[in-house]
Amino acid sequence: MTIASDSLVSVQAYLRRRGWVEEPPGRAGSWWHRPSRRSSEETHIGVPDRIGVPGRIIPGTVEWRSVIGSLADYEKRSFEEIAETIRVQFVDVTEFGIAGDFTMAGPILLSAGASFLSSARGMLRAAATAAVRPRADIGNFSTVANRIADQARLGYTRAGSYVIPLLMPLPPPQDDSARQPLEGMGTERVAYEPAERRVTRTLAQSLAAVQQGIVQPAREPHARNMAALVSAGVTRQLVAAASSILAEPEVSEFGVSFQWAGAITPPGGVPRRVEFPAAAGLLLARAEELLKSSRSDPRQVVTGPIVMVRHLPDAPSVEIAIQTMRAGKMSEVIVYLSAQRREDALEWMRGGRAVVAEGQLVRVPGQHSRIPEPSRIHPLDETFLFEGEH
Repeated sequence: MTIASDSLVSVQAYLRRRGWVEEPPGRAGSWWHRPSRRSSEETHIGVPDRIGVPGRIIPGTVEWRSVIGSLADYEKRSFEEIAETIRVQFVDVTEFGIAGDFTMAGPILLSAGASFLSSARGMLRAAATAAVRPRADIGNFSTVANRIADQARLGYTRAGSYVIPLLMPLPPPQDDSARQPLEGMGTERVAYEPAERRVTRTLAQSLAAVQQGIVQPAREPHARNMAALVSAGVTRQLVAAASSILAEPEVSEFGVSFQWAGAITPPGGVPRRVEFPAAAGLLLARAEELLKSSRSDPRQVVTGPIVMVRHLPDAPSVEIAIQTMRAGKMSEVIVYLSAQRREDALEWMRGGRAVVAEGQLVRVPGQHSRIPEPSRIHPLDETFLFEGEH
C-alpha cells in the first residue's frame, strides 16, 4: 500500500531532510547534490520525472529504483529500508494491541476482534472531536473531526500477535515564510502542527492521562479529577471504548504504541506506549460514569502547541501564541505571561510540548482571541503534577 499521494514530493522531502540541495530542474527532472567542504567529494543524484506524468516518480519503475538504489549506496543502508523510510515519512502510526491466553494458540474469537476494531475506531473519533474542543461527554461528534479521522488507514496485522496498525497520513510541510518574524521584534516561531497530527497527539495524550489519572493510582477516581482529564483530551466515549476492550473475557491487557512520522517534528512529552491491564476495567467504568455527569467548562481551557513567543526588551510580559482549533479551523490564541516565564515558554515551544492554558477568553472581532491573565498554564504532560492527591 502506498501512502504518499505524490512520490516525487516524498523523494524531494527526504533529500532535503538529509541535506541534499536541488539544482535548477531540467526537462527530464532535477539534479541534486550533497554539499561538501571539499568539492571533489560532492555526490550527485538525478531525480527524473516519469515521462508523461509531470511531477511524479512512480514506485517500482526504473526511475524509482535508480533513485532509491543511489541513496541506499550512499547511506550504506538496504534498498528496502530506504524505500520504507520514504514511504512512511509523512505517516503517524498508532498500533493497537491486545494480549491474553489466546495469543499462544493463535486466532482470536471473531466477536473479540470485531469489538477491538470498533473500539479502536471509537477512540480515534473521540480523540478527533476532543482535538477540536475538549469536552467531558460528546453530544455530537464534530464533522471536521470525523473528516480528519476518516483519513486513517488500517495497516496489516503482525504475524504471531494481534497488533493492528492505524496509519494517519500527514500533509507535507508548507512554506511558512508568511509567518516568519521581523528582525528586531524579539519573536521566535515554529511551524504549525498539522490537523492530522493534532488528532493522533490528542489520542496519545488522552490515553496517557487515563493511565496516569485513573489506572496508575489504582483507586476509585473522583469527580474532582475529571477536569484535568478533560483538558488532556479525555472524553466519556474514549474511556468507554477502552473499557469495552478490557471487558472481553479473553483480553488480559490492552496497549497502544505511537510512531511519529519522520518528516514532521515529533510532539514532545508524549509517551511511546501506554498499557491497561484487564483489572483496570472497573476503574474505567467508574470514570465513564463521572465523565457523563461532569460539569467542567472547557470554554475557558485552550490546549495545543506554542507556535510563537514574542518578548520585547525590558517589557514586563511575554506574548505567546497557542495553536488551537476554533470553529473547526486552525487558529491562534494569544496568552500573556510574565517576562520571567519566557524561557519556560521557549523550552515548551522548541520541544514541541502541547500546553494547557486556563483563564478568561477575550474575543475581539478581526483579531486572535486572547487570555490576558491565565490562571494556569503548563505542559499537558504535567497535568497531574498540579492536581494533588487523586
